[in-house]
Amino acid sequence: MKLNQILTCAVAAGAMAFVSDQAQAAGTVIDNYLYVPMNIKGTFNYVAGTGKIKQATFTSKSIVAYEGYPKGTVLAIGPDSEVYAINKGIIIDNLYSEGYFDITFSEYIETDGDVGKTYVEADSGKITVDFYSDGYTTLTDNQYVFEGTGVYTYGETEGADNSKDYYHQTSQFKSITGGFGYDFDVSDEELPVTAITTGSASGQLLD
Repeated sequence: MKLNQILTCAVAAGAMAFVSDQAQAAGTVIDNYLYVPMNIKGTFNYVAGTGKIKQATFTSKSIVAYEGYPKGTVLAIGPDSEVYAINKGIIIDNLYSEGYFDITFSEYIETDGDVGKTYVEADSGKITVDFYSDGYTTLTDNQYVFEGTGVYTYGETEGADNSKDYYHQTSQFKSITGGFGYDFDVSDEELPVTAITTGSASGQLLD
């Protein structure tokens, strides 16, 4: 599986950004783990002529469609912050193990505790997001690349469900990152990048 043409139609160059593509809060519980859908939007900044800098964008839908995944497939963050393609509750691909996405959360501050009968957690720290369209770590061996770092926030709640055997979990995160990228279509040099990542989900888990 290659992602080397994912951005061709949607992106001409520059900064990749992850942001809300559409609200997807339902989440997917697989093996008693809540997978959080990633809503993605990309923005590439590139030189379009003397004194002209332009932007082009793509979304998570662009990635899913160009990858050839079935309709209804979403990208989601699962165990160990790995990125998965999920369709109708079934994992159809692991984009981390394929070498395309690598997301690392480094927690700097954290607070948690019980508020009434609900457990509440909030974290914030550094996030690193790397995307390689062809799975190669050498930047120019790929068609498109994003390498960025920034700050994230994460929130989680766990509350009692109607059944004593289950509890209800909600999770949400957001990050703002910046760095450098590469777009084969418009430049053979690195380009400046900004990025936002968001995701939210809720689901019932076995206690």
